[in-house]
Amino acid sequence: MIRYPRHSGTFYPGTRAELCRLFENFEKEKVKKEISADPIGGIVPHAGYVFSGLTAYSTYSEIFSRRKFQNVIVLGPSHYAFLKGVALWPEGKWVTPLGEIDISTEITEPLKLKEPFVNSPELHRDEHSIEVQIPFLQFLNPDCKIVPLLVGDMDLPMIENAAQTLAELSQEYGALVIASSDLYHGYSHRECVETDNRTISTILDLDVKTFCDKAAKGEVMACGEIGIAILLNILKNLMKKTEGYLLHYTNSAEVTGSRGGYVVGYAGIIFGEKQ
Repeated sequence: MIRYPRHSGTFYPGTRAELCRLFENFEKEKVKKEISADPIGGIVPHAGYVFSGLTAYSTYSEIFSRRKFQNVIVLGPSHYAFLKGVALWPEGKWVTPLGEIDISTEITEPLKLKEPFVNSPELHRDEHSIEVQIPFLQFLNPDCKIVPLLVGDMDLPMIENAAQTLAELSQEYGALVIASSDLYHGYSHRECVETDNRTISTILDLDVKTFCDKAAKGEVMACGEIGIAILLNILKNLMKKTEGYLLHYTNSAEVTGSRGGYVVGYAGIIFGEKQ
């Protein structure tokens, strides 16, 4: 079972040479930060690389400079298909302009037997939120396998069930867990910055219930809020001394230099076990 790219040439460059040139530029411009923890998870944006690529690259580079992972679980929100629960891509390979990457079947096989996971690879076909993460993994952590998880509508008990299962498997197989998410979406740069500051602060508090409550009230905003809630619950279930670090923040208005029109916020956040 092979998934071919749907968004190369639009969200990100369509050829290997173009991707490598862009990544080489990101390498020169990347943001660095002193992080005194062993990475175990992160939040990474999924917009077009011209908008959020440097934030994503910097986050992955910081993670993989400290530790390489054989397995990476990616929780991406569903923008195109409605579903309840989490849709698996169970086996095979995904393809990008950088080549093929294998699915981690040692993780996906047990997930087939657990709720709220559903074996629905067809729901992944048009989605960009996971696809755009893959070239970063191939370039910076080239020997890893992936677990693509498309996140749909879920209540708190479903989130907790999913997180418990993923915590167990991530610990058993030493997997990195990534929540793919942009932040504020709207028409005010000022409101974007204010809302994103609240969202990031709430995430870094590592309190999943508070995050979910504030998201329900519109006090914080993230298109991948359910994936973030799953990740925060995973961190709680791992029972480690976890700390979150904001590596980089920007938004589309600051990237383009235009403060008018539609604005989207982007943050790169790393979670690690304190040493």
